[in-house]
Amino acid sequence: MQRTLQKPDYILITVTFILVLIGLLMIFSASFTFLYLQRQLGALLVGLLFFFLGVFIDYHGYKRFVIPLLILTAFLLLLTYIPGFGHRAGGASRWINLGGLVFQPSELAKMVVVFFLALALDNKGKKVKEFWLGIGPILLVVGGILGLIVKQPDLGTTLLIAFVTGVVPLHL
Repeated sequence: MQRTLQKPDYILITVTFILVLIGLLMIFSASFTFLYLQRQLGALLVGLLFFFLGVFIDYHGYKRFVIPLLILTAFLLLLTYIPGFGHRAGGASRWINLGGLVFQPSELAKMVVVFFLALALDNKGKKVKEFWLGIGPILLVVGGILGLIVKQPDLGTTLLIAFVTGVVPLHL
């Protein structure tokens, strides 16, 4: 079966672009400094890069990256607990400091868990209805990721990923 490039949803792209502009305006008006605006513009450029990659790359090819991304995410979540890598703030160790670049691996985990769920449920097929062969191993993997996140502590992200994990299989 040959795949064809579908026409983009211009309304969705336009609305997203308008919301991003409103967000940038709000950040600037709240701080009146260009520092936060520059950071957000940098993040916007990274987001645009991923947007264009998503538009032009067939999403079926993502399957081969899901497990390595899941392992990388677990590794990065573990790094938050190691002094020198993990950045503590407000009693929580949720961030990684990589030479001035501070980021939160649980944000990556949100996306990667969704990809993992999609891949695992697709691979399981009808076996997903059997607990030990289907959903059980999936819950074990996601539970490991959730355990790393809740220990940081980041209850909000933990609950969000747990909710998505509970909802996604309902659509089978």
